[in-house]
Amino acid sequence: MLLALYRHGPQTVPQIASEQSVSRQYIQKLVNRLIEEGYVELIDNAAHKRSHLIQLTEEGQEYMSRMRQREAEIVRAMVIPFPAEQLRAAVETLRAVREWQKEELGRLLSTL
Repeated sequence: MLLALYRHGPQTVPQIASEQSVSRQYIQKLVNRLIEEGYVELIDNAAHKRSHLIQLTEEGQEYMSRMRQREAEIVRAMVIPFPAEQLRAAVETLRAVREWQKEELGRLLSTL
């Protein structure tokens, strides 16, 4: 969720839940915890008076910047013994699996 806010900016709980294929209640619990920890905050939503936007705080922005920097350092240090075309094929396969999972989870949740 922090990564989604970092990449896409402020979003509502329903938007985040939809993007991650989880319940709004789950996201709301997570948001409440992250507010307590100082990583996110609620801001007014001009498009909807009752549904606040969730945005990263300055501390949340700094945390995500540090995280992304550490990830980049790890990736640069990796020596991957596979040709680029095999890696591209693996990425495409994993994308397809993720999309299938998302659709399947949505289908299963709609039957509940």
